[in-house]
Amino acid sequence: MDFFFHPKWVHFPIALLITAGGIYLWTLLAKDKSWLRAAFLIHILGWIGCVASVLTGRQAENLIVHTPAIQDLLSLHERLGYLITWLFAMLGIWMFLRLKKIAKWELILFSVLFWAGNGTMAYMGHLGGEMVYQEGAGVAPMKEIHQEHYQHDTKE
Repeated sequence: MDFFFHPKWVHFPIALLITAGGIYLWTLLAKDKSWLRAAFLIHILGWIGCVASVLTGRQAENLIVHTPAIQDLLSLHERLGYLITWLFAMLGIWMFLRLKKIAKWELILFSVLFWAGNGTMAYMGHLGGEMVYQEGAGVAPMKEIHQEHYQHDTKE
């Protein structure tokens, strides 16, 4: 029996990074920088969740049958996973360096980039959902069907 860790991990960075983004916005709108440290800590926990999601995603990739449709979705899903992991890491370094002296314009730019990352993460989640719910990736009863169909297509 294949045991997928990936679906269990992906929800942590989603929840944590949306929460951190909300607190960053709250800090900006409330003009109260006392929340920045909390947002930063949640941001770093979310980034750690991104790293765990990428690692467990690589494990899951080896456990599914790669039909052409699944491979196309998987390829984009994986590249976006690497992109947002690096984006949130760079944003984390930026906030670490500027936490105590960040200017308002800088926090605005930071928040725009942060929410662009969250938007990209949402699209990446959509692609993952398409792989599972439309294409049957990782769904045990579909594995045999995929293997039969894929082997039939490659023999022609």
